[in-house]
Amino acid sequence: MDESLLKIMSSTQPIDNVIINLKVLSAIKPGDRVTMSESCFNIQESGFLQPIKRMYNGDTRWVNLSDIQKIIDDAIRLLGTYVSYLATQRESNNAYRKPPVPKRNMWLRQRRMGNNKPDEQIVELNSDETDSDDSSGSSNLSSSTYVQPNEETCVAQIKALGEELSGCNEGLENLKQTYEHDTKMSANIDVLVQKIAMEISKATKILKAYTED
Repeated sequence: MDESLLKIMSSTQPIDNVIINLKVLSAIKPGDRVTMSESCFNIQESGFLQPIKRMYNGDTRWVNLSDIQKIIDDAIRLLGTYVSYLATQRESNNAYRKPPVPKRNMWLRQRRMGNNKPDEQIVELNSDETDSDDSSGSSNLSSSTYVQPNEETCVAQIKALGEELSGCNEGLENLKQTYEHDTKMSANIDVLVQKIAMEISKATKILKAYTED
């Protein structure tokens, strides 16, 4: 696995920040707007002071939309990282479960081939098997260079990200009501909701296949 992915998965800071922001998005009510401060969303409740606060902070709907898109993209990227890891592990586990290839019957092989030098044939075949074993050992040594993430942690993070992404859909729908007269804003929010649904669906399939193995 790529070292950058291992670094992301070994740290809780990126995922914690993403989950916090998704929780805030899920709490949006109709009429509310959001503002970003120190990488975290805050909700601006509807009221006569809301426009003043937004003007003071330099907030606009498009700035807010960009921040929301970034957080959701980060969440999807993290979700995809964990899902890719589990998919790779599933393929690896299935490979290990394949029945071992039976050893060749050297004597029958030599008689079938009419080999006049059985000793050389055995040496040649054994040499091939030895080379195969060596390459396998080399591969295992190479893969052990990296500290693999804990699979149980990956499953837990996939579930957490999936739940929070799904939960923020309600907040996005409420935000859409806030901007109900802005067709372009509503369309952008619809795209985000569809993207979330698609990524959750893919993650659910991989997670189900992994847990059934």
